[in-house]
Amino acid sequence: MSWLTLTIIAQFLNSIVALFDKYFVTSKKITTPILYVFYTGILTILGTLLYIPSLFGAESLPQFSNIGGLSGFVFFVILCASISQLCALWGLFSALKRNDASDVVPVIGSLSAVVALVIGYIFGATALPIHFTFGFAFLVFGTLLISHLRFSMKTFMYSVVGGVGFALHGLLLKVALLNTSFDTGFFWFAVMTSLLSGTLFFFPYVRKVFFSQTKEKHIKTTGAILIGNKIIAGVAGILLIKAIEVGEVSIIQALGGLQFVFLFLIALVFGRITPIDFGENLTRKDIYQKLISIGIISIGFVLLFI
Repeated sequence: MSWLTLTIIAQFLNSIVALFDKYFVTSKKITTPILYVFYTGILTILGTLLYIPSLFGAESLPQFSNIGGLSGFVFFVILCASISQLCALWGLFSALKRNDASDVVPVIGSLSAVVALVIGYIFGATALPIHFTFGFAFLVFGTLLISHLRFSMKTFMYSVVGGVGFALHGLLLKVALLNTSFDTGFFWFAVMTSLLSGTLFFFPYVRKVFFSQTKEKHIKTTGAILIGNKIIAGVAGILLIKAIEVGEVSIIQALGGLQFVFLFLIALVFGRITPIDFGENLTRKDIYQKLISIGIISIGFVLLFI
């Protein structure tokens, strides 16, 4: 399967995840973004369950025997990638608490793509033909337009944290995977992210909101939905990491625009029957504005890959 196909499937899954993330941080199901970062980071460890069947002889799944140790350099890079991921999640969830997913995610995706391209260009890792540059520009412009730019300064700053964090996360993972195998890089990234998330529990504020949350009657139902959502996020994450291993990070980041197309289609079909906390109930004006944005994104996609 090509890195482009992996990216498209991952962005479809991420659109579903983004809607539920918005629902959790807007409703009273999860009281604060930092607690949601804690849950999300801890549940990253679920990705390592993919290696369990290989312990019983399964050959077609990721192999536990392929996991090796880390050099000091790769350990440091994966550590930085994990920190970047958690910072990005905090920025994303904080922004989602204030704006719709179809407003926030395009801006964070655009910022992430631009930052990844600039950093790659500075370090000489990215050299794109001229038609790639135009395609990239259309993708970024389309994702910015689809967001409405209806942000307060505070929301914008949260989005910057999310965009820069996701860009650094992707670039650092690329560096790690170039210096080790996919199985080794992915496994230790999942473990490290989960462990780092666990350290948040040492902060008094996180402990306070955690114990307050667990007293709520809806915690069992919320927990089941949360785990299901993070399993989907984990599958999308694995697909994106695999795409990053063989593809160009800045282009993969720019293809985050596809996620917004999927978000729009989901909102268009299901928006009127979903709870208001999902935040995707489209007006006629929203539909026209986002259709134009999707057209621009499509032009960028064609320029990049046709």
